[in-house]
Amino acid sequence: LLWDANCGEGEAFNLGGFEEIRILDLAKRIISLTNSNSQIEFVPYSELRARGFEDMSRRLPDSRKLQVATGWSSQSGLDNILNDYYNFVKEKWN
Repeated sequence: LLWDANCGEGEAFNLGGFEEIRILDLAKRIISLTNSNSQIEFVPYSELRARGFEDMSRRLPDSRKLQVATGWSSQSGLDNILNDYYNFVKEKWN
């Protein structure tokens, strides 16, 4: 839809669902979904900032710009999006 909208050239668009989530909770969901034995490692923010990393206080996809340009809006919750993507990756790499 965006390709055909003729308004996206040189523009950045957010693409996402409608749920806000903490990164820690997202990591836990992904570990659970994939049955991974990965461990979550906490790194002090001061250490990350010293390496030039800056974080935002909250993450909530805002895809209103995309909706205005194309009429598209997400109808799937985060769990469905994660499941769909995980299944896509499994099929592609297996």
